[in-house]
Amino acid sequence: MSAFVNVLVAVLLVASAVAAGWLFWLGRRQSTRRPGDPGRGGPAGD
Repeated sequence: MSAFVNVLVAVLLVASAVAAGWLFWLGRRQSTRRPGDPGRGGPAGD
């Protein structure tokens, strides 16, 4: 059971790290685009 818990914790840590990095990259990528840029998926000036 302890090994299963260790694996579960490791998976959660990796998943949280990947999610944090992805969100950081996504925010940086969006901040570099101009407001209303086509393909952004939102209204102009959002």
